[in-house]
Amino acid sequence: MAMSRHQHQIPHESGHKAPVTSCYSIPIQPSEAFPITAGTTKNERDGKLIIGKELSVKGQVESCKGLFVHGHLESAVECEVLKVTDNGELIGQAVVSEADIYGIFNGTLSVAGCLTIRANGSVHGNVQCGELRVERGGVVDGEIKFSKSSIQPKDSLFQRACLHSGVQNHV
Repeated sequence: MAMSRHQHQIPHESGHKAPVTSCYSIPIQPSEAFPITAGTTKNERDGKLIIGKELSVKGQVESCKGLFVHGHLESAVECEVLKVTDNGELIGQAVVSEADIYGIFNGTLSVAGCLTIRANGSVHGNVQCGELRVERGGVVDGEIKFSKSSIQPKDSLFQRACLHSGVQNHV
């Protein structure tokens, strides 16, 4: 059997060799073809964590600039900007400077600045924030306390994180 240069033979359990074709390759160095790195410097990407759409992660997240949850995260979180997308779910505790919830947050959430709950978003549990914005359709279920110590910058942390990283403000 003739094989192309992208095919390899792997021994099967019975000892027979089965052809395996590679369907993709992972470049060693980042390239301009990847939108997450295109047009940004390494310093702009430092400190940002993205939990992908079909991922489920348990653990602790400390000292990140931005956390973008597209999948499922069970965690204790400490970061500047938290965004839970419409498919995302965060269960646990979070201490953040700003939060934007399109999906589900369940637990204890402390936001120094503005907590925004979007139309399809829901927050369940104990919340402490400097400012609360809830779009029509958004759900808050639990105890809410407001902190008078927060001072809002002209551009929100979320807006600045998105502007510097090239991430769009919509889902």
